[in-house]
Amino acid sequence: MNALREQFISEARELVLQATDDLIAIERTGFDAERLDRVFRAFHTLKGSAGVVELPAMSFVLHAAEDLLAEVNARRQPITTSLVNEALLSLDQISKWIDDFEASGALPSDAGDTARKSTERLRALLNEASAKPVESGQDSGGTPSWASRLAAEIFQLPAKSDHNHLAIEYEPLSDCFFNGDDPLRLLQSVPNLLAVSVEPRKEWQRLGELDPFVCNLRIHAIAKTTRSEVAQIFRFVPDQIRVFELPADAATVRQVDRENESLALLENILARQIGLIQAGLQEGDFYGRLGSATRVATNALRHYGRAEMSGSVESAMEAAMAQKDASLLLASLQAITKQLLAPPSEALSENKDGSATRRSLRVDEARIDAIFNLSGEMIVARNGLMHLARRMEQAAHDSDLIRDIRASNESFGRLVSDMHSAILQLRMVPVDQLFRSFPRLVRDISQRLGKNVELIARGGTTECDKNVVDRLFEPLLHLVRNALDHGVESPEARRAAGKPEIATVTLAATRSGDRLVIEITDDGRGIDPEAMRRKAREGGASAAEEIDQLSDEEAIHLIFRPGFSTASKVSDISGRGVGMDVVRNTVEQVGGRIALASRFGTGTTVRLDLPISVAMSQIMVVDAGGQSFGLPMDAVGETVRLSPDRVATIKDNKGFVLRDRIVPICSLAELMGLQLPPAKSREGRAHLLVVVEVAGRVAALEVDAIRDRLDAVLKPMQGVLSNARGYSGTTVTSDGRVLLVLDLKEILP
Repeated sequence: MNALREQFISEARELVLQATDDLIAIERTGFDAERLDRVFRAFHTLKGSAGVVELPAMSFVLHAAEDLLAEVNARRQPITTSLVNEALLSLDQISKWIDDFEASGALPSDAGDTARKSTERLRALLNEASAKPVESGQDSGGTPSWASRLAAEIFQLPAKSDHNHLAIEYEPLSDCFFNGDDPLRLLQSVPNLLAVSVEPRKEWQRLGELDPFVCNLRIHAIAKTTRSEVAQIFRFVPDQIRVFELPADAATVRQVDRENESLALLENILARQIGLIQAGLQEGDFYGRLGSATRVATNALRHYGRAEMSGSVESAMEAAMAQKDASLLLASLQAITKQLLAPPSEALSENKDGSATRRSLRVDEARIDAIFNLSGEMIVARNGLMHLARRMEQAAHDSDLIRDIRASNESFGRLVSDMHSAILQLRMVPVDQLFRSFPRLVRDISQRLGKNVELIARGGTTECDKNVVDRLFEPLLHLVRNALDHGVESPEARRAAGKPEIATVTLAATRSGDRLVIEITDDGRGIDPEAMRRKAREGGASAAEEIDQLSDEEAIHLIFRPGFSTASKVSDISGRGVGMDVVRNTVEQVGGRIALASRFGTGTTVRLDLPISVAMSQIMVVDAGGQSFGLPMDAVGETVRLSPDRVATIKDNKGFVLRDRIVPICSLAELMGLQLPPAKSREGRAHLLVVVEVAGRVAALEVDAIRDRLDAVLKPMQGVLSNARGYSGTTVTSDGRVLLVLDLKEILP
């Protein structure tokens, strides 16, 4: 794909998003001249850009929408829900065409038909007399009566064919000649034409009043071809054609030899020209008749692949005019008629893409990722240099040398960190890229549910790593749909509860240190803890006694259990019990945490605490069972060294009390299946514990030693270890060893 098309795709998507946002805002707030002007400019720019990359079907739809918006801007057309719906539907179609254009470099074969229907719907809102109604039965796949008549008169359709038999109705615009269109030339480009019928669109005027520059034709044709071929030929006039599938039973049984028919037609044309000359030439029309006969004959010969014969006809015509002897041209035409024994070769037509290209500087995301990976390798090298510097300090006795090495190492470390941070900024994108998808979603779902909901987005300029933003769409989508379906009440219920009829769903993003916090809040009915307990009892997930002992906060968090749903019925929006557990898993996969707060009758807030970037991780290096492992610092709460008397045994499990909370103790060596030292050697020894919190669970991992803390770029497990559970990746330590970084969610019991 050339640079011009790439630029068109990126800019077109941005314009579609902008126009969608403004249309929804205009529907909510009413006439807004500034927003309406932005929408109009977006449609106008899209139309011009579509013309540059030769997408006329897209241009026609945008032009109709532009006309509609101009009427709205002039206050001659009110802003209604149906108007906004049609404008948004046209943007949906444009967005789909952009995806098609990116994937294949062209629009689908039915783009012309789709553009015509969209244009008719948009223009129908203007109540224009020129809006063309859709012919009855055509859009549902019916065969027009003219196509059946034409097929019955001309040929038989085979029952099976590798091509479709299409009926084409082409109605050129009256001023098509001024647009550079040649209707007959376009029709000649259609491969395998089987039948053609031409009729006037309106009754012909008298000869003296006839304007030769006005096209008054309606052309019907049948061809053995495909929709994609027809769409390519008529790509600049898709609004002027209609294409119909022609069923095999649309024609009478009459077999025709197409090659013999073409030859017979050519011979018939030449015979008519011979008859024209033999009819007798008068002094006043001698040159006119010879010239007319020659033009018709040569055009027919070239059309049927006999260009070499047309040259001899032209030579004979020149000699006949010079000598004023028509018999010379007559003899040439008669001789050619006798030579027409071989079948004509197929006329070939070729469409060349002469679109201009424009150079522009664009940076591919893969290149940024490659640079980022290299900067990560430099950090590993920096860690190794730090290790060597420490060894040098231990072995060397030259204090000046040690001081210089330490200063150089610190300077190199700062440069590497600054470069890594600068490259990391290249991957940062505003959260608004994520939020902008939701105004349309909220509008459409709330209309389907019969609810009146306003979406408020805050903090869209907050930046986050693109990988995090991309992976957050599905979780946010589920949370917003839940808020609309389960949280927000109907207008009647809100009035009865003393709430405003218009409910509010808020998306808010803030930055807290090196963390991104996103909150999804609704002012709906909230979550009823008692209803959660009742659903849990019905599901049998836990014993009734345990469920009854749950606090309200713990009961609300039952929603994160797999398969748990409070919906009374299943819909295409929610209610299948698949979602909140997946949301939590997805958030945790990017190193985030999810929290839920709800007050029954007031509303619900879901809080996502996420890392700004998942590319760089802080790792604690620990020893257990004679091996070193990495623990993600995001999960580490604190480290504790306990004397043996503070460790208690509870139901065969070890634990201790930390700030009035019982924390279970797990041996990391046992979890990893490693051999432990003899029990006697461990008696009386203090316990070194790393307290971690994963998915709401708190546990203490017992380790042998805590070695280091590293900034590392994690590499995924590869080869035979790619499917190994319990590991989030690998990194390289300062002394060059490969370190396995654990996925605590997988290994904790």
